[in-house]
Amino acid sequence: MSVRVFAEIFPARLSQLTPQPWIRAGFHPDDSHAFCADSVASLNHPNLNIQIRMPGASQLVTLFGTTVNRAFAGVPTSEVVAQAAASARAILNNSYPSAEALRAEYFASINRPMPASPPPPRPPLVPPAPMAAQASGDAVAPGVIAASVVVPTVVVLGALAALAYG
Repeated sequence: MSVRVFAEIFPARLSQLTPQPWIRAGFHPDDSHAFCADSVASLNHPNLNIQIRMPGASQLVTLFGTTVNRAFAGVPTSEVVAQAAASARAILNNSYPSAEALRAEYFASINRPMPASPPPPRPPLVPPAPMAAQASGDAVAPGVIAASVVVPTVVVLGALAALAYG
């Protein structure tokens, strides 16, 4: 079975974890058996990665994508960071009555007991200063592009942590 990595072909129902639906759809039996066996193994793996199931999670995932797109579109980093942080706070404030409610929901969503007390907050990260090439309008260096993607994501995650532990 030839599957492109980014095609996102994956069983969506328990009935699709058996080879028969795939064989009926025209896939080779050997490939169907191997695919289903791998799918079941990945679903049973202890490091299974799934979306966080909590109010506001889908809006946050959308916000991360929007933030990355804005960073690559050339929007100034300070504007991207400010808007991402404000949007994350708005999403969380609309989804939870308090930071404690957010913490409780988060730990419940990952099937973990809530710690007795939160760890102390980490010091804030300082974004790098703009490079001379960026200021003069020349081509943007790869480091600036990486910072434009990483910094907003860190800020949004920091806002989540601040709300959860603040």
